[in-house]
Amino acid sequence: MPTIKLTEIKNHLNIDHNLDDELLKAYSLAAIEAAQNYIGKEFDEEHTTTTVRFTNGIRIGCLMFIAHLYANREAVSDV
Repeated sequence: MPTIKLTEIKNHLNIDHNLDDELLKAYSLAAIEAAQNYIGKEFDEEHTTTTVRFTNGIRIGCLMFIAHLYANREAVSDV
């Protein structure tokens, strides 16, 4: 499975501390898995007959989803 570098994620989110590094790594894996599930195929750095190439468009979509997860990480309830 391809990965998104932690430094790229932190630059995208304008984060300069290390307090949430493990959380960001988990969000990265979750975002990539969600994109794979949506497309219905696994990603790879190289396109094969059973995979989809991990393009810059998919990478940016994953970064946007990571940003959403990070910004909305608190539980929300009307109760």
